[in-house]
Amino acid sequence: MADGKTPDEAFPAPAGKKAKDDYVQLGPEGLKAYAHPLRMAILRYLREHGRATSTTLAEALGESTGQTSYHLRQLAKHQLVEDVPGVGSGRERWWRARGAGVDLSTMLTDPDTAKAADILLADLVRERNEVLGRWLGSLSRLSADDLVAQRSLHSSTTLLLTPEELLELSNALGEVVESFSDRFQSRFDEGAPECAVRIRAHIDVFPILDEAPGVES
Repeated sequence: MADGKTPDEAFPAPAGKKAKDDYVQLGPEGLKAYAHPLRMAILRYLREHGRATSTTLAEALGESTGQTSYHLRQLAKHQLVEDVPGVGSGRERWWRARGAGVDLSTMLTDPDTAKAADILLADLVRERNEVLGRWLGSLSRLSADDLVAQRSLHSSTTLLLTPEELLELSNALGEVVESFSDRFQSRFDEGAPECAVRIRAHIDVFPILDEAPGVES
Protein backbone atom coordinates (compact mmCIF):
# COMPACT_ATOMS: atom_id res chain seq x y z
CA MET A 1 0.00 0.00 0.00
CA ALA A 2 7.76 8.35 -0.62
CA ASP A 3 10.87 9.22 -1.94
CA GLY A 4 11.20 6.28 0.15
CA LYS A 5 7.64 5.06 0.35
CA THR A 6 7.17 1.40 1.02
CA PRO A 7 3.45 0.93 0.35
CA ASP A 8 1.77 -2.30 1.34
CA GLU A 9 0.23 -4.65 -1.14
CA ALA A 10 -3.50 -4.92 -1.78
CA PHE A 11 -5.10 -8.17 -2.92
CA PRO A 12 -7.19 -7.07 -4.67
CA ALA A 13 -7.24 -3.29 -4.76
CA PRO A 14 -10.75 -1.87 -4.27
CA ALA A 15 -12.35 -0.95 -7.58
CA GLY A 16 -12.63 2.69 -6.55
CA LYS A 17 -8.98 3.05 -5.49
CA LYS A 18 -7.29 6.05 -7.05
CA ALA A 19 -4.26 5.41 -9.25
CA LYS A 20 -0.96 6.51 -7.70
CA ASP A 21 2.54 6.75 -9.08
CA ASP A 22 3.80 4.21 -6.55
CA TYR A 23 1.04 1.66 -7.25
CA VAL A 24 0.96 -1.00 -9.96
CA GLN A 25 -1.88 -3.35 -10.90
CA LEU A 26 -0.34 -6.72 -11.73
CA GLY A 27 -1.23 -8.61 -14.87
CA PRO A 28 -0.53 -12.33 -15.42
CA GLU A 29 3.20 -11.95 -16.11
CA GLY A 30 3.70 -9.59 -13.19
CA LEU A 31 1.88 -11.99 -10.88
CA LYS A 32 4.09 -14.88 -11.98
CA ALA A 33 7.18 -12.75 -11.41
CA TYR A 34 5.96 -11.84 -7.91
CA ALA A 35 5.06 -15.40 -6.85
CA HIS A 36 8.62 -16.49 -6.08
CA PRO A 37 9.76 -17.10 -2.48
CA LEU A 38 12.84 -14.88 -2.56
CA ARG A 39 11.10 -12.09 -4.47
CA MET A 40 8.23 -12.08 -1.99
CA ALA A 41 10.78 -11.92 0.84
CA ILE A 42 12.61 -9.03 -0.86
CA LEU A 43 9.40 -7.05 -1.28
CA ARG A 44 8.36 -7.75 2.30
CA TYR A 45 11.71 -6.50 3.60
CA LEU A 46 11.51 -3.31 1.53
CA ARG A 47 7.98 -2.61 2.75
CA GLU A 48 8.90 -3.20 6.38
CA HIS A 49 12.29 -1.49 6.49
CA GLY A 50 12.35 1.01 3.64
CA ARG A 51 14.91 1.29 0.88
CA ALA A 52 17.82 -1.14 0.67
CA THR A 53 20.68 -2.28 -1.56
CA SER A 54 21.17 -5.79 -2.90
CA THR A 55 23.91 -6.21 -0.27
CA THR A 56 21.58 -5.16 2.56
CA LEU A 57 18.96 -7.59 1.32
CA ALA A 58 21.47 -10.42 0.95
CA GLU A 59 22.64 -10.00 4.55
CA ALA A 60 19.10 -9.74 5.91
CA LEU A 61 17.74 -12.71 3.96
CA GLY A 62 20.75 -14.98 4.08
CA GLU A 63 21.30 -14.96 0.31
CA SER A 64 24.16 -14.03 -1.99
CA THR A 65 24.29 -10.56 -3.52
CA GLY A 66 24.20 -12.23 -6.94
CA GLN A 67 20.81 -13.74 -6.09
CA THR A 68 19.31 -10.58 -4.64
CA SER A 69 20.64 -8.47 -7.54
CA TYR A 70 19.14 -10.84 -10.10
CA HIS A 71 15.74 -10.97 -8.43
CA LEU A 72 15.68 -7.20 -7.92
CA ARG A 73 16.17 -6.79 -11.67
CA GLN A 74 13.29 -9.18 -12.34
CA LEU A 75 11.06 -7.29 -9.93
CA ALA A 76 12.06 -4.00 -11.55
CA LYS A 77 11.19 -5.43 -14.97
CA HIS A 78 7.60 -5.77 -13.76
CA GLN A 79 7.64 -2.40 -11.93
CA LEU A 80 7.41 -3.97 -8.48
CA VAL A 81 10.56 -2.16 -7.31
CA GLU A 82 12.32 0.95 -8.52
CA ASP A 83 15.58 2.84 -8.05
CA VAL A 84 15.63 5.52 -5.37
CA PRO A 85 16.87 8.66 -7.15
CA GLY A 86 19.74 10.66 -5.70
CA VAL A 87 20.78 7.99 -3.21
CA GLY A 88 24.00 5.99 -3.20
CA SER A 89 27.20 6.45 -5.13
CA GLY A 90 29.11 4.68 -7.87
CA ARG A 91 27.58 1.32 -8.75
CA GLU A 92 25.58 1.11 -5.51
CA ARG A 93 21.84 1.03 -6.24
CA TRP A 94 19.15 1.60 -3.66
CA TRP A 95 15.74 0.07 -4.22
CA ARG A 96 12.26 0.69 -2.87
CA ALA A 97 9.06 -1.29 -3.27
CA ARG A 98 5.99 -0.15 -5.13
CA GLY A 99 2.47 -0.98 -4.04
CA ALA A 100 0.89 -3.86 -5.95
CA GLY A 101 -2.68 -4.94 -6.54
CA VAL A 102 -3.90 -8.27 -7.90
CA ASP A 103 -7.37 -9.14 -9.14
CA LEU A 104 -7.44 -12.49 -7.36
CA SER A 105 -11.03 -13.23 -8.36
CA THR A 106 -9.79 -13.42 -11.96
CA MET A 107 -6.29 -14.78 -11.42
CA LEU A 108 -7.41 -17.68 -9.20
CA THR A 109 -9.87 -18.95 -11.80
CA ASP A 110 -7.57 -18.59 -14.81
CA PRO A 111 -5.62 -21.86 -15.34
CA ASP A 112 -2.64 -19.84 -16.59
CA THR A 113 -2.31 -17.83 -13.37
CA ALA A 114 -4.05 -19.96 -10.73
CA LYS A 115 -0.86 -21.56 -9.39
CA ALA A 116 0.94 -18.22 -8.98
CA ALA A 117 -2.16 -16.67 -7.38
CA ASP A 118 -2.40 -19.61 -4.95
CA ILE A 119 1.26 -19.17 -3.96
CA LEU A 120 0.83 -15.45 -3.40
CA LEU A 121 -2.37 -15.82 -1.40
CA ALA A 122 -0.93 -18.63 0.77
CA ASP A 123 2.15 -16.52 1.52
CA LEU A 124 -0.01 -13.52 2.40
CA VAL A 125 -2.11 -15.56 4.85
CA ARG A 126 0.94 -17.28 6.36
CA GLU A 127 2.84 -14.04 6.86
CA ARG A 128 -0.15 -12.24 8.38
CA ASN A 129 -0.75 -15.06 10.84
CA GLU A 130 2.95 -15.21 11.73
CA VAL A 131 3.27 -11.47 12.40
CA LEU A 132 0.02 -11.28 14.36
CA GLY A 133 0.86 -14.39 16.38
CA ARG A 134 4.29 -13.01 17.27
CA TRP A 135 2.73 -9.77 18.51
CA LEU A 136 -0.04 -11.42 20.53
CA GLY A 137 2.48 -13.82 22.04
CA SER A 138 4.53 -10.86 23.29
CA LEU A 139 1.67 -9.15 25.14
CA SER A 140 2.15 -11.13 28.35
CA ARG A 141 5.75 -9.89 28.55
CA LEU A 142 4.88 -6.19 28.19
CA SER A 143 4.36 -3.85 31.10
CA ALA A 144 0.87 -2.66 31.95
CA ASP A 145 1.75 0.92 30.92
CA ASP A 146 3.23 0.02 27.51
CA LEU A 147 1.77 2.65 25.17
CA VAL A 148 2.03 0.52 22.03
CA ALA A 149 0.03 -2.28 23.63
CA GLN A 150 -2.54 0.18 25.00
CA ARG A 151 -3.07 1.82 21.62
CA SER A 152 -3.18 -1.27 19.44
CA LEU A 153 -6.52 -2.36 17.99
CA HIS A 154 -7.91 -5.84 17.45
CA SER A 155 -11.53 -5.64 16.40
CA SER A 156 -14.03 -7.85 14.59
CA THR A 157 -17.41 -6.64 13.36
CA THR A 158 -20.10 -8.45 11.40
CA LEU A 159 -22.34 -6.43 9.05
CA LEU A 160 -25.01 -7.15 6.45
CA LEU A 161 -24.05 -5.11 3.36
CA THR A 162 -24.97 -4.93 -0.29
CA PRO A 163 -22.12 -5.21 -2.82
CA GLU A 164 -22.23 -1.43 -3.24
CA GLU A 165 -22.03 -0.87 0.51
CA LEU A 166 -19.16 -3.36 0.74
CA LEU A 167 -17.26 -1.36 -1.87
CA GLU A 168 -17.98 1.86 0.04
CA LEU A 169 -16.64 0.37 3.27
CA SER A 170 -13.53 -1.07 1.59
CA ASN A 171 -12.71 2.24 -0.08
CA ALA A 172 -13.31 4.26 3.11
CA LEU A 173 -11.00 2.05 5.16
CA GLY A 174 -8.38 2.08 2.42
CA GLU A 175 -8.44 5.88 2.27
CA VAL A 176 -7.86 6.18 6.03
CA VAL A 177 -4.82 3.89 5.92
CA GLU A 178 -3.55 5.60 2.76
CA SER A 179 -3.79 9.02 4.42
CA PHE A 180 -1.47 7.83 7.20
CA SER A 181 0.86 6.29 4.62
CA ASP A 182 1.05 9.57 2.73
CA ARG A 183 1.89 11.45 5.94
CA PHE A 184 4.41 9.14 7.52
CA GLN A 185 5.99 6.69 5.05
CA SER A 186 8.90 9.05 4.35
CA ARG A 187 10.10 8.36 7.88
CA PHE A 188 11.59 5.07 6.67
CA ASP A 189 14.27 7.09 4.92
CA GLU A 190 14.25 10.47 6.62
CA GLY A 191 14.15 9.32 10.22
CA ALA A 192 11.41 9.11 12.83
CA PRO A 193 10.83 10.15 16.46
CA GLU A 194 12.60 7.92 18.98
CA CYS A 195 9.27 6.60 20.27
CA ALA A 196 8.08 5.52 16.81
CA VAL A 197 7.64 1.80 16.11
CA ARG A 198 6.91 -0.04 12.88
CA ILE A 199 3.17 -0.69 12.71
CA ARG A 200 1.36 -3.24 10.57
CA ALA A 201 -2.27 -2.43 9.69
CA HIS A 202 -4.37 -5.32 8.41
CA ILE A 203 -7.84 -4.72 7.02
CA ASP A 204 -9.81 -7.78 5.94
CA VAL A 205 -13.27 -7.07 4.54
CA PHE A 206 -14.98 -10.14 3.10
CA PRO A 207 -18.26 -12.13 3.11
CA ILE A 208 -18.74 -14.94 5.64
CA LEU A 209 -19.51 -17.69 3.14
CA ASP A 210 -21.29 -20.08 5.45
CA GLU A 211 -23.63 -17.32 6.66
CA ALA A 212 -23.97 -14.80 3.82
CA PRO A 213 -27.46 -14.95 2.27
CA GLY A 214 -27.48 -16.49 -1.19
CA VAL A 215 -23.86 -17.67 -1.03
CA GLU A 216 -23.01 -21.35 -0.98
CA SER A 217 -20.03 -22.51 1.03
